Amino acid sequence: MFSHIKAATVAKTLFICTILLVSLSVNAASLSGTNSTPTTLSGSDYIHFTNAYINDSELTNTGDLTNGGGTLTNNLNATLTNNGTLLNGGTLDNDGTLANNNRLTNDRSGTLTNNGTLDNDGSLGNYGTLTNNGALNNNHKSSLYNDSDGTLTNNLDATLTNDGTLTNDGTLNNDGELANNVTLTNDGTLTNTYTLVNRGTLTNNGTLNNNRRGLLFNDGTLTNNGTLANNGALLNNGTLNNSLNGSLYNHSQLDNENTLTNDGTLTNDGTLTNNGLLTNNNTLTNNNILTNNNTLTNNVTLANNGTLNNKRRLENDGTLNNNLKGTLNNSDTLNNNGTLTNDGTLTNDGLLGNNDTLANNGTLTNNIDGTLRNDGTLNNTKNGTLTNNHQRLLNNDGLLDNDGLLDNYGTLNNTNSGTLTNNDRLDNYGTLANNGTLINNGTLNNKRHSTLDNYGTLTNKGTLSNNEILTNYSTLTNNGLLINYWTLVNKGTLTNNGTLSSLGELYSSGMLINNGTLSNYILGNSGTFISNAGSMMTGNTYIQSHGTTTINGTMAQRLVNINGGELNGSGTITSNVTVNGTSASNLATIAPGNSIDTLTINGNYTQGEFGLMAIEFDETSIDWLDISGIARLDGILDFTFTGTDINIGTFNFLTFASVIGSFDSILLPSFAGFNFDVVFGDTFANLVISQSVSEVPVPAALFLFGPALLGFMGLRRRAKMAA
Repeated sequence: MFSHIKAATVAKTLFICTILLVSLSVNAASLSGTNSTPTTLSGSDYIHFTNAYINDSELTNTGDLTNGGGTLTNNLNATLTNNGTLLNGGTLDNDGTLANNNRLTNDRSGTLTNNGTLDNDGSLGNYGTLTNNGALNNNHKSSLYNDSDGTLTNNLDATLTNDGTLTNDGTLNNDGELANNVTLTNDGTLTNTYTLVNRGTLTNNGTLNNNRRGLLFNDGTLTNNGTLANNGALLNNGTLNNSLNGSLYNHSQLDNENTLTNDGTLTNDGTLTNNGLLTNNNTLTNNNILTNNNTLTNNVTLANNGTLNNKRRLENDGTLNNNLKGTLNNSDTLNNNGTLTNDGTLTNDGLLGNNDTLANNGTLTNNIDGTLRNDGTLNNTKNGTLTNNHQRLLNNDGLLDNDGLLDNYGTLNNTNSGTLTNNDRLDNYGTLANNGTLINNGTLNNKRHSTLDNYGTLTNKGTLSNNEILTNYSTLTNNGLLINYWTLVNKGTLTNNGTLSSLGELYSSGMLINNGTLSNYILGNSGTFISNAGSMMTGNTYIQSHGTTTINGTMAQRLVNINGGELNGSGTITSNVTVNGTSASNLATIAPGNSIDTLTINGNYTQGEFGLMAIEFDETSIDWLDISGIARLDGILDFTFTGTDINIGTFNFLTFASVIGSFDSILLPSFAGFNFDVVFGDTFANLVISQSVSEVPVPAALFLFGPALLGFMGLRRRAKMAA
């Protein structure tokens, strides 16, 4: 029973609603005039506009509504709601509220002008001209499509808000405020001259122009697969990706506060400021000002033709070219793990670490707050100038080749794994410490008030000029010209195969070997000095406190003072020579020859009370000290036999022009059956070896040999027998 009553009630209700709906709906072929009451257009009829229709109230379309060339105006306080299909092929002016809940199409011949509020909760397609002077809202899960033939203009003081999907295949001009909160895809031309804010995903596959006075603010993800040209302000607080086929041109202001990744071509002709993470995976070209305040990583090619300021961290893992007119300023950390080529000006006030290849063809300056660390290959080329300023450190752990001009005012440290090769000019005004390998093929100047310390291997094949202090602790080899104007200290091994000219003071406590030409003002030796055969040495004063001096070549000095140690060799000394130690426990020795040979002195020879002349002899030969001048003798004469069998005979070991004084002590070897005597003549001294005579009774011996012995004593001094 109740089911029958319920069915009747429903049928009655449907009948009443149908009557009301028919009273409020219009199904007609054309509309004109003014709508002043709430009206619903419904059904499947084709409604064609050929004239003007004004909505001054509430107009709702639930069917198919087509404006085929007329004018549809939605007035200021009116509401036009589309729940069906609205096709505009004429003029649609909205001054009130236009709500699209289904499908709104502005055809190629259509002009849609929004002066009020246009809310799209469905699908809005523009194939003609869509102009927004008010508020255009593309709401959640809705789509706004601008066709390739379409023009969508968001004018000054207007707002276009996208919370759905906005796709532009045509021309989108923003002169007002465009806010993308979800998805905006540009496959055509998007031009912004005022404010474009992206908080969602903005993908540019076409051309995106941010014009002068335009603000493009990215707080979401902006991906450029086409051309993005910035002539205004581009502020990135989100993620900006310039993809492989993308070209990003900045002609004005680009600020990155978060992540900017370039996989395509990024060209800066304005000001690019990085306060976040900027990663270049393809080509980044700076023609004006690029400032890095956080992290800039270059993995492929970064070309600087303007000013690149690194104030935080720049990692180069690819190729960084600072071109001819470029200026690269580093005030924090620049790590080169690839190839860094400087053809312009590179100034370091922070840490510049080269781990691979750095080529300087321009000007590279390590300033007062800078540290330049080379662990790779640093080549200062022919046109390059490398300057290490005061109180700064240039640390070379790799290969440093200088083919240009290298000026060091601070500390240049060539470590034990470093090789520094100078092929042109290196001027040291500070401290140059070599712990590795230093090769000079050009000109190396150690200037006044500077220090050059060699703890490794220093090889000079060019010109090495010392104007202050040069200290060798290890191995210094001169194959070229070494000029010392001030102080040269050798505590290691100094080998001269070229020309060593010391106009200042040269002190050697290590090993000094001369195979070439050595000239000196004052040379002090307390180590080992060897002047080999064929070498030449000239100078003023040679002083030895202890150690060994071996002259196998020629030595010409004003004075040679051996105050300790030994003088030996088989060369020629043109000088006045003094051999005299400081005490009985510190004797000075002259030992002619190398083993048995001749040492020539063209001058006077003086042996003091703490001097010792050491003479070696064998079966047939003896050392010979040949003195062209006066021999002043004192101290000790010591003979050492180096042979096997004693032979009798007379051996000349000393010649001179004249003699003054005599030895205090003569030490002779003791061999049974032989007598050893030293016999002096006017210009010579001989060692006489004779065979001992058998013992006879004392009276007979005195009778036979007494007169002869007394006469012979007037001609010689008998040597004391050695113990």
